[in-house]
Amino acid sequence: MSQLTNLQRVMAAEDLPSASISSNETKLSALVIAHAILNPYITQWDIDRFAEPRPHAADKTKYFQYPQWGHISDPATVLDVHGRVMLWYLPGIIPPERVIASLMVSKRLQDKVYESSNLKIPAVKEWLHEISYAEEFWNSISGLVLPDLARVGKDAIAAKGDWVVTQPPSGTQ
Repeated sequence: MSQLTNLQRVMAAEDLPSASISSNETKLSALVIAHAILNPYITQWDIDRFAEPRPHAADKTKYFQYPQWGHISDPATVLDVHGRVMLWYLPGIIPPERVIASLMVSKRLQDKVYESSNLKIPAVKEWLHEISYAEEFWNSISGLVLPDLARVGKDAIAAKGDWVVTQPPSGTQ
């Protein structure tokens, strides 16, 4: 943990490049992930059984008791009874300066987004539908981990209700 703390201290004093990721950011990511791997919390849950649909959310609490770990503040992984990763907890993996820069960029959405013509292909529609649960999962995590960024993104999208154009710009087909 001391390497991680020292690197975070060094990075707080440096200016991050705007168009690329610095070597210190890469080191930070590696250290946070390594620390999470070496700091597992093991449940008695089986992720396959947990993922099975249940008609009522209360049914899950009957079979999956809440672990009594207290407050987790360091990077960690949550593993099921078979050692499979169910959750990565990676606080600090994105330097605060990057989060702030992302918030600033999100406030300046000006260009229209052009919808891909591939979205009209039935196989693509089906594939997107099949993976939509993953998008919802990551959006939920992002909303919890970075609530300010999630709020700014939602506000920006709401303010740009007409920003998705279904025809590509002229000369790009």
